[in-house]
This record gives sequence, structure tokens and C-alpha cells, in this order.
Amino acid sequence: MRPTEKKGFTLIEMAIVLVILGLVMSTVVPLITALVKNRRAHADRKAVTRAVEEIKGFLQLNRRLPTRQEFKNTFANNRDSHDKTLYYFADADLADDICRYYPLQKKRPANQITRLTLEHHGNVSNTDELTGAVLHNQAFIIGSGGANMNRQFRHAEGGGIVSVTTYAPGARIDTFADGEDPNAKAPYDDIVVGVNANEIIGLNINCSLTVYNKTGESITVNGDETADGAVKTVRPNEDLIVSTSSHSLTTSYEDLLTTDADNENRLEISNISTLKPGKYTP
Repeated sequence: MRPTEKKGFTLIEMAIVLVILGLVMSTVVPLITALVKNRRAHADRKAVTRAVEEIKGFLQLNRRLPTRQEFKNTFANNRDSHDKTLYYFADADLADDICRYYPLQKKRPANQITRLTLEHHGNVSNTDELTGAVLHNQAFIIGSGGANMNRQFRHAEGGGIVSVTTYAPGARIDTFADGEDPNAKAPYDDIVVGVNANEIIGLNINCSLTVYNKTGESITVNGDETADGAVKTVRPNEDLIVSTSSHSLTTSYEDLLTTDADNENRLEISNISTLKPGKYTP
């Protein structure tokens, strides 16, 4: 018997197999890449949402927004899915006291109550031509560098005004705003969320101030006779008018907030001769 001949693949068969593998890879790899990118983008959006909710919780407890250092060093939800710290910008006045939004409404134009804006730039070929929406009166803004881990949104500060500019998804851009690679112009995929100050005010934050009469005498507070030890509530944007038979003193709501530096919502009037509200002492 003659031994059985063992046949291998011919060059043509190997070529056909390689062509098929190439077609499969060219189809599957982009799908897998897109799937991974979409999952990361979804994770980054969730990370930004969690950060927004934690900031709102901090705000309700402290009557102010956190500082950048507080957000960076103490917040549990301050990183994206790539373990990079999220970008955080807050209006300076509201970071001091969210209740300052009320007197600022009276002092500033309607579109400049806060000094933080979020702009969408639709035309990346000309960075000086704004073609999209401008969202005024932002309380704070949270952003992630996205799946390419490169911050591409623009951030500018000057004269107490902070502006954050985003771009159309997929636009090839790198603003080189914070020292990242100026040549890495990847498709824009940053995730940026702004929270309007009106939304913050709607969180049922207590901006009323309780004023205690600790003068030892009966005084008139905003037109009502207020006995020693009694209290009077001053509502947002309401002046405090304290008077006796001989003299009176008017203090603006904004000045009351300054006096209530610890954001405890409590003040006292202890001196009958000055009638000036001070920090509450139990």
C-alpha cells in the first residue's frame, strides 16, 4: 500500500482565507471600538450626573456651592470612568452663599445674575464666531474629557466672569486650554453639563433668616412688636427694619447674609442702642 498523501492549503486557498479574515476584521473591529466608546461615554455621563447630584446635596446642607478644592479633595463622585478628576466651575457669589442670588437679581441684568455662562460653539472653523446657544446664569458646570481623555472644551476667566464653551460632537479640535497635547486634535467628545441658578433655588433651600430679640426690651421688627426673646423671620430680599421709640435702623437682606457668615440662618439683636444685627449666640 502506498502511504496516504497529506495535502496542505494551496496558496489560493490561503489567500481566500486571509481575504475573508480581513473582511471580518474590517467589519467587527470598528463595531467593537464603537461599542467600547459608547459604553465609556455612557459611564462618563453617569459620572457627571452623580457629581451634579452630590453637589446639590452639599448645597442643601451648607447653603453654598463647594469650592474647587473641596470638590477635588472630599467628594466621592469627582472622577470619570477613566479615573480622571472631573472639571468643576462654580459662580463665585453662589459659592459663598446661594442665597445671594436674590439680591443679585435686583442689582444685575437678567442675563448676568451669575458670572458663569455655558456656550455652544457650532462652527469650529472660526473660533471667534459663536453660532450656537448661550446659557446664562449658570450656578455651576461639570465636565469630563470624554473617551479620548483629552479636555477639548474652552474655558476662559476674566473680570470675575467665567465662560465655558463646548463644540459640536465629532469636531476635530483641541483648545490646549490646560497644558494638554496641542497636536492631539481628536473628535470632540467632552461631556459638559451646566446647572442653572434657578434650578438650584428651586431645591427648597432655606434663605429666610431668623432674627432673635436679645436686647432685654420689646422692640419693633418690620412693623411688629417683638418682645425680648421672641423671633422674627426675614424672607429673601426683605430688609430688616428695627426700631424703638427713639430711633431705628434698616439693614438690607444682602448685608444680613454677610453678617450670617456661617450660613446658619440665625441672627440676633442684642444692643438696644445700635439695633445692629449680629451673629446669633445661643
